[in-house]
Amino acid sequence: MSTQQKRMIVLAIFLGAILMLPVVASAGGQQVVTEEKKAVEGFDWRRFEGETISILVGRSPIFDDVTQHIDEFESLTGIRAIIDDIPYDQANTKKILELRQKSSTYDVATAWCHNEKRLFIENGWYEPLNRYINDPTMTNSDYDWEDFGAAGLSWVLTDDGEIYAIPGKLDLWGLFARTSILKKHGLAMPKAMDELLTDIRKVHNPPTIAGFTSRGLKGQNAMQFAWLFHAYGGEYFDTDGKLTTYGPAAVDAALAYAELMKHGPPGVTGFDWNEVRMSFAHGEAAFVAEGFGGATTWIDNPEVSEVVGDATYGFLPGQEGPVLITSMIGWFMMPYSRNKGPAWYFMQWASSKEICLRQLADMGITWTRMSIYDDPRYTSSDKFNPAWNEAVKRSLTMETIPALPQIDAVGEWRDAFGIIINEAVTNQNRDYLARRFKEETERFQAMQEK
Repeated sequence: MSTQQKRMIVLAIFLGAILMLPVVASAGGQQVVTEEKKAVEGFDWRRFEGETISILVGRSPIFDDVTQHIDEFESLTGIRAIIDDIPYDQANTKKILELRQKSSTYDVATAWCHNEKRLFIENGWYEPLNRYINDPTMTNSDYDWEDFGAAGLSWVLTDDGEIYAIPGKLDLWGLFARTSILKKHGLAMPKAMDELLTDIRKVHNPPTIAGFTSRGLKGQNAMQFAWLFHAYGGEYFDTDGKLTTYGPAAVDAALAYAELMKHGPPGVTGFDWNEVRMSFAHGEAAFVAEGFGGATTWIDNPEVSEVVGDATYGFLPGQEGPVLITSMIGWFMMPYSRNKGPAWYFMQWASSKEICLRQLADMGITWTRMSIYDDPRYTSSDKFNPAWNEAVKRSLTMETIPALPQIDAVGEWRDAFGIIINEAVTNQNRDYLARRFKEETERFQAMQEK
């Protein structure tokens, strides 16, 4: 083969290689970039245009904004989103069944982290999200993972740093009070349990006004056990990881609960979340222990409230400082999804700053994104309440306590301990309560070990 022939072969190979590269062509004066080139250059919301995802939602008002505005996501991405929006109990049962069967029916589901975290992590029932968040071609540069704040991020991490869900609403429990009643009696917001119990007795004046109101219905009242148990020095687990929801702290918590319920409105031991809110909003109680999330919409809304402008927002008191009881609701990717790319696009859109800001401004939902609480679009809205806002912002940077212990049978534990503290309302024998707490703790520890 001559030298000239060799040169021609090399030139042909070079030209062939050039033709195989991603190209930028001209169409109507605009550049048309291949998908390979887009992946190299960065993030593109239209990357998965034409694909379809299925989303399982446990129905809750906090997801309404996403489900009602899903057309915005579809317009932005070109991805079709099919939403199965069903009641929480049904959605939870369906979710567990799908995961056990390793089904690919759903790509994304709502995460009730306080009920599911330990079980899902142990079973590998989540898609780790680190690689999506850390990939600049998969995650918008404005997403800002650190913006979720310490309280939010702590809920969605495994011990070794894997991200198993995206933070959504942080349920933060607080103590609210009627400002006018505090002023009338010369009181400040109590910072210790002894102060709270003393103040409640002082302002309690039935049938005109009750000293305190909060959830008493079995299961829903587990928040109060978590608060009071930790207020009296309790811890869910010992250093070996064994459940320790018994002993003096548990008994003291039950007796304090009985004292609080004694100074509640008629029927308070059967109150659910809605009845609690209405009793305070209608001026029937001086103090209320409830969630910050959406509180301004039922306290400061003249259509449903008789105490507009007459509320002070604070934290649940302990013996040495505030007790920040929290739970978390968010989104997770089903590990058996066949559409993980577009699924992640939905998750980052649903948890973006813009979506969280809108839900804060419209509904007062306590999302964990830090930046939204200082955004002028919220601070200038009619939902803005400076006292509420400052308390929530402060809490997002503080250490929080899960509303429920992270055990597999957490739902059953919640109901069982709710029953015990309701028993304390009529039976305040310390030995009896101590025995009940120890028996139930040992039962759940045995279940956990199995």
